[in-house]
Amino acid sequence: MNKDVNLIMKRLCFTVLSILASVTLTSCARFNGSSDSEPTGAIQESSAQIIKSPNDDRDYRYLVLENGLKVLLISDPETDKAAAAIDVNVGNWHDPKDRAGLAHFVEHMLFIQSEKYPKIDGYKHFVEDHGGGSNAYTSDLNTNYHFSVNSDSLRESLDRFAYSIGQPILSEEYVERERNAIESEYRLKFKSDSRRGRAISGATSNPDHPYLKFGVGSLDTLDNKAGKLLQDVKSFYENYYVAGNMSAVVYGKESLLTLEAWARESFSIFPEGNVPELNLDEPVFLPGQRGVRINFEPIKDNRYLTLNFPQPPAQQFYDESPMYLLGFYLGDEASGSLHSLLKEEGLIESLEAYTSGIGNYLSEFSIGIELTDDGYNQIDKIVALVFDHIDLVRREGIKREHFDEAAVMADLSFRFAQKGSAYSLAKALSYRLNHYPPHRVVDVGYGFKHFDEGLIREYLENLTVENLRMYVAAKDQSFDRVEPFYDVRYSIEALDNKLMKRLENPQIQPELSLPQSNPYIPESVELYSMEKEGQTVPELLLEKPGLRVWHLQDATFHVPTSNIHMKFSSPLASDSAASVMKRQILFGMVARQINKYFYPAGYAGLWGTISGTSEGVYLGMSGYSDKQPVLLEMLVSGWETVELTEVDFRRQKKKLKKDLENYSLSKPMTQVSYSFRDTLNPRMYSDKQELAALKNIKLEDIRQFKNQLLSEAHLEVFAHGNVTREHTLAMADTASRLIDRPGSSVRTSVYDLSNVDTLLIPLEVDHTDSVSFLYFQGSENSRTANAQFSLLADLLGPEFFTELRTNQQLGYSVSARSYHVNDRPGLTFMVQSSVAGPDELNSKIYEFLHDQLAVIQQVEQEKLDTLKESLLHRLAAKDRNLGERSNRYWRAILDEDYDFQETKLLAEAVNSVTKEQLIHLFKKSVLADGALSLEVHSVGTNDQTGYSNIKKADKVLCLESCLDDQKVPLI
Repeated sequence: MNKDVNLIMKRLCFTVLSILASVTLTSCARFNGSSDSEPTGAIQESSAQIIKSPNDDRDYRYLVLENGLKVLLISDPETDKAAAAIDVNVGNWHDPKDRAGLAHFVEHMLFIQSEKYPKIDGYKHFVEDHGGGSNAYTSDLNTNYHFSVNSDSLRESLDRFAYSIGQPILSEEYVERERNAIESEYRLKFKSDSRRGRAISGATSNPDHPYLKFGVGSLDTLDNKAGKLLQDVKSFYENYYVAGNMSAVVYGKESLLTLEAWARESFSIFPEGNVPELNLDEPVFLPGQRGVRINFEPIKDNRYLTLNFPQPPAQQFYDESPMYLLGFYLGDEASGSLHSLLKEEGLIESLEAYTSGIGNYLSEFSIGIELTDDGYNQIDKIVALVFDHIDLVRREGIKREHFDEAAVMADLSFRFAQKGSAYSLAKALSYRLNHYPPHRVVDVGYGFKHFDEGLIREYLENLTVENLRMYVAAKDQSFDRVEPFYDVRYSIEALDNKLMKRLENPQIQPELSLPQSNPYIPESVELYSMEKEGQTVPELLLEKPGLRVWHLQDATFHVPTSNIHMKFSSPLASDSAASVMKRQILFGMVARQINKYFYPAGYAGLWGTISGTSEGVYLGMSGYSDKQPVLLEMLVSGWETVELTEVDFRRQKKKLKKDLENYSLSKPMTQVSYSFRDTLNPRMYSDKQELAALKNIKLEDIRQFKNQLLSEAHLEVFAHGNVTREHTLAMADTASRLIDRPGSSVRTSVYDLSNVDTLLIPLEVDHTDSVSFLYFQGSENSRTANAQFSLLADLLGPEFFTELRTNQQLGYSVSARSYHVNDRPGLTFMVQSSVAGPDELNSKIYEFLHDQLAVIQQVEQEKLDTLKESLLHRLAAKDRNLGERSNRYWRAILDEDYDFQETKLLAEAVNSVTKEQLIHLFKKSVLADGALSLEVHSVGTNDQTGYSNIKKADKVLCLESCLDDQKVPLI
């Protein structure tokens, strides 16, 4: 579905508060956003005044160029990142019937080379060399292209970007390369259950309608007989890539006048033209495709029930949010909710209500439920209770008070909106420009301006048996059909008559009720007076055995929010695989009981979590400061009084067992990455070890573990934002109730592999693709080594991607990265491939590495300076919002960087790196005999060589916990 199509909300059950706003408390100010004189040459739409948050100091200007291209300019003098995006009104729905995936293929064919910049992949490399990245996606109705770059490099990046889309060189030379890339992308997610579910939705809809039809493309659908594919690409491109069918956003630090001049110069190359909207006379669903049960077979052994109700398009009702209250009532998790009732009866693991949509063509309201085994055997009962709750909403009415609560919170969210990623904003707004009034593109996601009970009821009345599409994903069902693209077995049949009669005659359930008033709505949003002017880094308020408390009052972002981080260190959390399993069961049981606090708090803009980690327990809160002490008391009391029952224990243990068994069905690169992590970390264990430990755990073990986990622990607290010292110390005191005796801080260690022979880890993964993963660990902990490895990764990464993915077409997932853990630097190289086995991949990686020595030796100083500048930009990146700053300081505290100077010192080390040092490092840590620390292989079914033929010379076969008994030192 479109990435930004459902602006009102996509996941209603997970709160709309961070993305919605209204005008209940403060009216939205209207800003021209321009201190410059009005530009010439723009047509009437350029006078649109963009509605923006009072907390937004950026300048905006909307204009339409002479060729018809819609453009939004955003000037942010403080930004250190620039970005741009172009959205084209063409997507999978526009594919010719005999060319599934053509829109996606056209996306791939752009950015290879352009008339003005003919160097192959020059645009991509230029952006990456200047601290940025680029990407694109093709959806049902649109294709979106976007990039970000260091703010000093916007001008040339923008020009390269525009010419890549506006004047690409579409050459036969690269057709086969991109066909293979499309096939790899398709095969990468061939066993994705979300892709399979989407495919079944399309397969059970009108075959003459493009709804959710296969849009990725494959070698078969994009065949190139007689060279016809390139002709189809050019025809498709010429028809749809015209200025009137596109919109663009440019975000930079320059003035609006300068940004406009650049946009006019670069975007004028797009030809004039318009494309009429799709004329879809066919209905999405035929009569026999509603009022049905659709069974399909997932890859993983999970059981899901989805109740889907097609709805009229709601995109135009962005100020009314008509389906919000439906999701609020049906997705509620507090006492008296449908979720609470089904959870108490042991029928579900989770429930969420959400909307989705495809432009002005269709909306859908869905209730997604993860079933327990008992729930799977009682699906009809669950569906009946859902319809009973729908009937309760009909009978008791749509409550204005609930809409008003959402409006209050939406207004606060808009009033105190903070900056985020320029990249994400440009991408989102470029889509919105094609679908919403230009002056509303910034605030359109903040609904609740008009309460329209009649409109809400129109959508409510579509939650009927006749309109229901009931999906059941489970293995042990009967199927009579096979979806052709993902090979999914499925069936579709009319709902059972007995069930239909029950649903048509809902019953009153005394346990069900509509939500009460939210106790977490903030009563005050004042900013506290600054207690200590000039404090820019956290201050240590209190240190004593077992407790350290850090505090930083921060009004930089002008928001009445704060972020609270608490880490309870306990060595018992991961001292064995059994402890890990006990911890996961315990926190699963705790979450079931205290979620009733989190859910309403989340709707009120206050988020909390309490979870187990490998180092102990993490408790965190973020959002409006006013009610944080109340939520903290609820969480601490919830932990102290949690009831650990046999029934709940069995459910959680059973779920954990199933999750571990399903792990073997994850993507190969996921399993390889986790195997690497588990081997390197002595406090992490394989799924097989955890399954063996899980078998013998009993309820009494969980009770004992809870009593012991924090019996001796160390608490680290950091409070940041709109919070006083007094409040910080009071919250630390509340949290300290959970600890019996002071303990020591725990920090995760990893094995030092510098004096260990190369380890080889072979994995068995049931997948067509193979994976090769190589890890080179540095030999020392130092800032100099960190700086050198980071620069080396930046130098090698883009070239590795281009050579192995683009040129050799070995796979869609290709990466080369720096990997720093506990101050020990390193490099990783990974390729997942459907066309080559591990040995061939390994050879290709080493062939690339050996070739790179000459490249590094010949690198120009200008190139090295550019890489340094890019890395320094990342290190010195400005905090865009309170959350980013909180997380940065929290990471420093966890890394024991108590002077908060590590980033500055690392930057100094980067500045001092020379080419000679990089050459020496590369020879010593990558090319030298024995430099490879660890190698993980997964042999795909497409590779016929098998495990027995994997080259093992000079490598030590490493199975589970191979380092645990060898007294390998820790870092």
